Amino acid sequence: MKRMWFCAVLAVMGAAAAEIDVDGGFKDFQRNWRTSSKRRGIAEVVPDQGVNFVHLASDEGPSGHVGVYTAKGIDAVRGCKITIEAEVSGGPLEIALYEYAEKKFAGAGRKNFPVRKNRSVLRAEFTVTGEKTDQIRVAFRVRRGAAAVISGVKVDMVPAQEEVKAK
Repeated sequence: MKRMWFCAVLAVMGAAAAEIDVDGGFKDFQRNWRTSSKRRGIAEVVPDQGVNFVHLASDEGPSGHVGVYTAKGIDAVRGCKITIEAEVSGGPLEIALYEYAEKKFAGAGRKNFPVRKNRSVLRAEFTVTGEKTDQIRVAFRVRRGAAAVISGVKVDMVPAQEEVKAK
C-alpha cells in the first residue's frame, strides 16, 4: 500500500487565517483500519494525474466503519476556528476534528453529510473547545456499507484571540 505524503504548513502571522496543507497527509490507515479485527473495509490511495484521491469503503456488519486522519498533529489551542473543505462523492460521510492534550485524545467534533451522487465540495466548521488542547487532527469516516472518494482537502485556521491563549 502506498503511503500518502504529508505536508503541514502553518505560517500564522498575528490573527490572520492560515491554510494548512493536509491533502494527501493521512495516517497509514491500511495498518490501523483494514487489519483490525473490529473494523473492516478498504482505505486506499488512488493517484490520478497528480491528485491523490482517498477511497474509503466499509464492509457491512455491526462494527463496520473505516476512516483516516492526518498523520501528524496540527498545533492549535482553545478558541481556534477550523474550516475543513473537501471534494467528495459517495457517503454518507463524517468529517471530524480530533483534539489532543499532551498527546492524549481529548475529544472530537463531528459533522455528518448525506450521500452525494455527484462530486461536490463539503465544508465543516469547528471551534477548538478543550481547555488543555494543544493539537488537532482532521479525520474522515464512512459508516458500515458506505463508500466515498475524497480529494482536494483544505484546512483553514483562524488562531484564537490572545486573551484566550493566556488562560
